[in-house]
Amino acid sequence: FLSVSVFKAEAQGIDSLNITSTYITLGEAWYTDYFTSYTYSGRSFFKDENGGLHVAFIANYKLFYCYSEDGMTWSTEQVTSTHDGDFKEAVIYADADGSPHIAATVNPYFDYGNPTGIEYGDEFRYSVYYFFREEGNWLEEEVYNSTLIADWSGNYGCRVNELYRNLDGELVLTGNRYGWYTYGGELWEFTRNTEGTWSELSIIHAYNDTPVDHATEVSRSVLHSTGERNLIYTRPYNSSGIPELAYMNNTDGVWSAPVVLTTDLINHASWDLSVSPNEEMYLIHYSN
Repeated sequence: FLSVSVFKAEAQGIDSLNITSTYITLGEAWYTDYFTSYTYSGRSFFKDENGGLHVAFIANYKLFYCYSEDGMTWSTEQVTSTHDGDFKEAVIYADADGSPHIAATVNPYFDYGNPTGIEYGDEFRYSVYYFFREEGNWLEEEVYNSTLIADWSGNYGCRVNELYRNLDGELVLTGNRYGWYTYGGELWEFTRNTEGTWSELSIIHAYNDTPVDHATEVSRSVLHSTGERNLIYTRPYNSSGIPELAYMNNTDGVWSAPVVLTTDLINHASWDLSVSPNEEMYLIHYSN
């Protein structure tokens, strides 16, 4: 079930809040197994420059797109592809003209919850695909193929974190390496140039200070008017075995070393970020 809430602060008191909840769509039930017990949709909501509202979500391992002009009335459509039954998560971005762009993580072995069971060695083969509209039709492009390494050492992939457009008009996709032999986590980046070509995988930063199969995740980028970029992300398991919130800066195409902001998190997802009109960043997190 997917809905959106509109909050209106009333003048009569600081504690007065009028909340209106609007039904968007009803998702489909899905089968689950050991490796397919849940999906989620990351940064799946976006408001474009003209106020249009865009949502991507996954139900029964299929990808759906919703749109509204006012938050009250919504349209919903399935983004059909050859990967139906294999979607794990999706993130969305929309241009100023309202054109949606979706990046999604896909495991080709999911098969609608994979009733026959995924074999060990294939559970983390997360590939990435990009979906966009052209003349009313959804088109797709492969960004990253996790099945190219056939043996067990290749049992890892990319889970998408966010999608945005930089000042040069290029699409930037950030994600994290997830799967076997991930010693502490890696932040990944792909770029689609204005000619429509995706770059090879670029590693923003790689940790190697934890036992096998730990990750970085839940990233949030801030693009400044100067072209400078900030990246804030979490590590659910650092070298001390606790979650941490970290920060990196990109100036002139070079990433800085990570800076730990806090390890005082109640869990790795308990934080959010806001950016003011003059590009100051405000971070709120829960203290444990």
